[in-house]
Amino acid sequence: MAADPVGGGPEYSPKDNAMMHETSGIERVLFGPVGRDGIDDWLTAHLRTRLGSDLSQVVFRSGRLAAVYGAALGDGRLVAVKVHRPPVHLTYLRAAMDCQRRLAEAGYPCPTPIDGPSTTHGHTAVIETLVADGEPGDPYEPSTRRAMAHALFEQLELLRGTAVDDLVAGAPAWTQYEHGPWPQPHDPIFDFTLTPQRFTWLDDLARRAASILQQGGPRNAIAHADWTCGNVRFRDCQLICAYDWDSLAAAPEPVLAGLAAGSFTSGWLDAAGVPTPGEALAFLRDYEEVRFEPFSESQQRTAAAAITWVLAYNARCAVSFLPPDGRAPGRSSLQALERDGEAYLELRWS
Repeated sequence: MAADPVGGGPEYSPKDNAMMHETSGIERVLFGPVGRDGIDDWLTAHLRTRLGSDLSQVVFRSGRLAAVYGAALGDGRLVAVKVHRPPVHLTYLRAAMDCQRRLAEAGYPCPTPIDGPSTTHGHTAVIETLVADGEPGDPYEPSTRRAMAHALFEQLELLRGTAVDDLVAGAPAWTQYEHGPWPQPHDPIFDFTLTPQRFTWLDDLARRAASILQQGGPRNAIAHADWTCGNVRFRDCQLICAYDWDSLAAAPEPVLAGLAAGSFTSGWLDAAGVPTPGEALAFLRDYEEVRFEPFSESQQRTAAAAITWVLAYNARCAVSFLPPDGRAPGRSSLQALERDGEAYLELRWS
């Protein structure tokens, strides 16, 4: 979403070649000042050890919180390698990969995990098939929004009955609402320890949303918790691939649906804004089309709190990097909550 740090673009972007000629910030954090040749040496060693084949060519370099590489192997295979920034929660990552594998084996449109998490020379990575088909979709188009909502429900259905315990600790920071505002941020560039006085209203709104979420029931469902347009690709209005599966989370179904409804537009274009209350509601209505029954009144309340919570988390990140005049960027979560915070929290549709 525009000017927001969460969901601002995909970790895994097969068509992004902006980093092909120089190392990125995340690469320097992970590998230090070794340059591209040193990174490619590591990729070669990791792929040879884990897959028994040498690196032939780096197809793309991408990623923000992790370094992601498309790699052509000497044996003809195409794979994606995602190198995680420490500390790596191995139990969570293994559980997330197991869920991704289950989805892929059921025919869900996602890459198939091949290896990992595994560590070479101190760097931990996962490897999956490289899927680079499709194009970004416009989430403001009803058909795209509907496809995303339906695909989210399909995830939950395919993963029903999967053990959830290993997906709680290590899940994305914006899914950690148990203790209210604020969880440890997903990126150390953000400081949540002290909210400026001007934005203490944001703490209060997040606290109210968290108190509702804490009553939402057990974490008995699993789905992608960064279900944004930047992480999916389409063809002919059909969702054909979804990425970034280390963003899975276990939570009550209305929470997972609400997190997506509050952020599904992000990652489409730099100018994309957060969903309005009406757009978030439209996503939830689309989700209900394929659900066995409509959300109850209490589930609606929980979903609305999840929308508010994820917007508040993003807004709190944005507070750390406001311009000197302190004005919220246009179409950002901070501006949306300043204007419509109560409307999100009180969202109902029955």
